Amino acid sequence: CLPLGHENLKQQAQFQLSIEVDGAFEVLPADIGITPECMAEIHTHDTTGTVYVESVVEDRRRSLGDFFAVWGKPLERDGYTLTVLVNDLPNSARERFLFRPGQSVVLQYRSPGFVPPEEINFDELFGEKEKKATAETRRPQLQ
Repeated sequence: CLPLGHENLKQQAQFQLSIEVDGAFEVLPADIGITPECMAEIHTHDTTGTVYVESVVEDRRRSLGDFFAVWGKPLERDGYTLTVLVNDLPNSARERFLFRPGQSVVLQYRSPGFVPPEEINFDELFGEKEKKATAETRRPQLQ
């Protein structure tokens, strides 16, 4: 716990964390790591996905595993594969991944049958006639 809350800090950093499950984003809860008795060095204040790393020790590094331990949830989810994206690039370190200020981290959980929309083959899903009709109904009308 931070001994005096936000006082006497030698390090303050933040990053964005998003959790996506089969294409739908989950809201990261407010006050992860904050109780009336304690403010953990890695915590959230609101539901924006901003995670704070604060310490009275300079250059303290915190990992994805640290955050999930403070949250009290497992990083892995039964029945899903996990891809960790850091600034849109895959990262294999998972719970050992060390956060740096300003990073954007996305946790993508995929169930075995999930197909992202950009991978759907509409030629196979619809016949050519239905595909053409659908495309024509979406075409903007000129005035």
